[in-house]
Amino acid sequence: MSWLFNWISANATLFAWVSTASFFLLCLTVFTTPWLVAQLPQDYFLSKAASSLTTNKPAGEFTAVSLCRGIIKFARNVLGVSIIGLGLILMLTPGPGLVTLVLGFSLCEFSCKQRLLGQWINHPTVFLALNWMRLRHGKPAFLPIPQTPEPPA
Repeated sequence: MSWLFNWISANATLFAWVSTASFFLLCLTVFTTPWLVAQLPQDYFLSKAASSLTTNKPAGEFTAVSLCRGIIKFARNVLGVSIIGLGLILMLTPGPGLVTLVLGFSLCEFSCKQRLLGQWINHPTVFLALNWMRLRHGKPAFLPIPQTPEPPA
């Protein structure tokens, strides 16, 4: 234990910055995560809703609308990756790390997103926490995700 106290006293400035950043991130997630979860539609985690968001339309001519959609898609992915990074940090520090990871992954668009989110959302603690956040903002609870049976081994 003395090596830890020696390291902290030798790196007091670094320890102060890391502690301040940890406290700031905790406050940020406590206030923003429930609001962001409440903004998602009630059927967001159902595969039908997720597939309609990622449906690829046939390529047409380049327009300002397609440019705006591309910019929005890029911004969502950047924001999602940032929130995933924040969730990973919060897994090590005090804060809702797993819920923040779910939120970050739900913003990103990648191929196995629905399967990964389904595994996390089906965890009873995560599902209850997400619905608690929604109910506090006056939103209806998320619709439950149907369980798919495991294939026999």
